[in-house]
Amino acid sequence: MKTLRIVVMIGAAVSLVVSLIWSLLTRMPRAARGQARKLLASASELDDRSKDGDLVKLTGIVRTRDPEGRLMAPISKIRCVALRLRAQARRGLDPRAKVVEKIEYKPFELEDAEGRVAIEPTELLFDVSPLKEGKMDASAKASVLSDLGHPDANTAKSNIEETVLEIGATVTIAGTLATVDGKHRLVGQIACAAERIVDLSKEP
Repeated sequence: MKTLRIVVMIGAAVSLVVSLIWSLLTRMPRAARGQARKLLASASELDDRSKDGDLVKLTGIVRTRDPEGRLMAPISKIRCVALRLRAQARRGLDPRAKVVEKIEYKPFELEDAEGRVAIEPTELLFDVSPLKEGKMDASAKASVLSDLGHPDANTAKSNIEETVLEIGATVTIAGTLATVDGKHRLVGQIACAAERIVDLSKEP
């Protein structure tokens, strides 16, 4: 009986070690944030001295420009103006998998005490933490993998990550200043850093 107990304990320990090794081997690499942070660090605060063509930044609340100017994150169902999907598409039990990603965004506005500033990206860089991975619906996961070009991937073994710039979140945005009819806009390559994420899943 004692020998059996020892064998069971050894088996459990081996199983735990194998599980930890598999978890390390199949963990999705973190998305790079360096380019976004560099752009944000290089930008000056938007003020009365700012001129067209300057790299500026400001902090405010994300607002949509119109009812059509929003996206729906496919896994979390969060309404947002920018979305990055990353997937580690895996087939079978092979731990090796290439990470693929897709970024979508809409023109939006940033609201602060002074009013609203239009944000019009031609490229969006994230310094935002991905959403915590919860239980994913298999059909939604399969749809995302298919959208990213891997319809035959193993949904149970593949990793998926969402990063969103959600409506109502307080963020810092950096971009190139352009003024039209006395109104400021930030255009071109846009970097965003989230300061606070709010739960607007029940937004009407």
